[in-house]
Amino acid sequence: MITKNTASGRESDGTLAYNYCQWLYKYRWQVVAFYVLVAIVSGWQALELRSTMDNRVFFGPENPELKLLTALEKDYSQTNDVLVAVEVAGGDAFTREGLAAVVELTGALWKAPFATRVDSVTNFQYSHGDSDEVAIGDLVSKDFSYTPEELARVRSIALGDPLLKGLLVSRDGAVTGVRANFQFPRDDSASVLKIATYLSDLKAAFQVKHPSVQLYFTGNVMVMQAFGEAQQRDIQYLVPLMLAAMALILYLLLRSWAATLIAMSVAGLTMLIAMGSAGAMGIVLSAGTAPAPFIVLTVALAYGVHLIAEYVDGCRLGASNRVSALGTVESNIFPIFLTGLTTAIGFLSMNASDAPPFHDLGNISAIGVAAAFVLSFSLTPALLQIFTVPVDLKTSVTNIALKQAAKFVNEKPGHVLTAMATVVLVLGVGILHMRQSENWVEYFDESFQFRRDTDAVLQKLTGFDVLEFSVSAKDYGGVEDPSYLAKLNEFTVWLRKQPEVLNVIAITDIVKRVNRNIHGDDPAYDRLPTGRAEVAQYLLLYEMSLPHGLSLTDRITAPRDASRITIVVGKNGKNLPSDVLI
Repeated sequence: MITKNTASGRESDGTLAYNYCQWLYKYRWQVVAFYVLVAIVSGWQALELRSTMDNRVFFGPENPELKLLTALEKDYSQTNDVLVAVEVAGGDAFTREGLAAVVELTGALWKAPFATRVDSVTNFQYSHGDSDEVAIGDLVSKDFSYTPEELARVRSIALGDPLLKGLLVSRDGAVTGVRANFQFPRDDSASVLKIATYLSDLKAAFQVKHPSVQLYFTGNVMVMQAFGEAQQRDIQYLVPLMLAAMALILYLLLRSWAATLIAMSVAGLTMLIAMGSAGAMGIVLSAGTAPAPFIVLTVALAYGVHLIAEYVDGCRLGASNRVSALGTVESNIFPIFLTGLTTAIGFLSMNASDAPPFHDLGNISAIGVAAAFVLSFSLTPALLQIFTVPVDLKTSVTNIALKQAAKFVNEKPGHVLTAMATVVLVLGVGILHMRQSENWVEYFDESFQFRRDTDAVLQKLTGFDVLEFSVSAKDYGGVEDPSYLAKLNEFTVWLRKQPEVLNVIAITDIVKRVNRNIHGDDPAYDRLPTGRAEVAQYLLLYEMSLPHGLSLTDRITAPRDASRITIVVGKNGKNLPSDVLI
């Protein structure tokens, strides 16, 4: 059988592609029915998709740094923190209003879901010598008088204590902070949302009650919440906006709403298949996989435009609906197959990345590319042969412009090559200005509350980046060895001299303070004791006086064979040595 392929302008014989086109025309309704079933199954599988806000998904289970961090949290405590900076109008945190606000906020954070520890200036466990005893308790106790003298005393203590200054108190005393830690499964997005909702309601109620107090929320939990908010924004705004923009552009190119609707429907089903496959494979959506729907839609529409544009051109030239549809398939199936194959291989190569979300992104995109190819040469021609697609017989302005552009390229290839080479060279210079950033804060722009709050905390209170060291004492109870504490103190002193470091938390400061307290707060004894028995007694005395939730378990391991040093750094903190970084 011989038929005239008007769309491609050539005769077509009984080739494999031609026979397929004939089969496709015969069973076009069955093809559509099959894909309706596929849409139902894919949609059901897509409902199985889970999402995570945890930024640790970017590190695989065998990542050495993640293994070390997991080991540290197993020995001490899990770090899921929120830091709330408290700024009082007038620029002084140590006023009656300021400290009363911190007391209230500290109590409210203890009631937050999954809260296990809350640290602030007001509940800071301050120790001092009292006659022959050592008194340990909240820096701002329940019977605090808030007199000018008491406020000045608290200010002096807070700004002079190395465990507070640069962490929970700004160096000028203008801003103070409350840090809360939470324990929950890190892959549990519902827990993060529950905490975030509680904090949002707390902030709203707090600022109605204290209009002169400004709160800024940051920390690891807020990072996870921001990632979740970003994913939700994409789904609610970017996807519909992208679909609307694509539909408008397609109409301007094709000059047919029916053809546009077919292209968009096929692209939508392609995305549904890709995401349904992800659900069936147990892929967990994250910030790294968020671009997948956009990639799949773009590829699917690119394929659809090739086919439908040629179909429309064939109809303009007088070919029938059927001949235009079948001719379009014949002339495009092989080149688009090669395009899809190379594109899918490119996406699958992302499995070589160290970050698991990029594996998932590549796999979802590759599935989408394959689905786009299959649908483009099955569902698209079937729909074109079922539904009448009105075609404007007049050549569109876009078509005329493209023909003129093609004519210019054919007539002056040298000029085009020179222009494109110049553009490539100019843009290539821009590559030299690209920089790599590992700063989670910079992942978000100023439209996110998390970014605005974190920028304020960085400017007014302390740093966002934290380095954790676990310093081994080698044997059981080794942290009580004076020689170990001496080395630890030497390391701590060196760290505090680094310009990038804002605060260092180590047990040596506690031991030195208790030693001073035992000797009547004599400044001469603000040093480490020389006897192991003394160190053990001092730590026991201090721990027995601590209230529930503020123990030293986050500083010293249970066997007392290692202690933890926490370092808060500024933006240039990456310059610190990393060979012992936990």
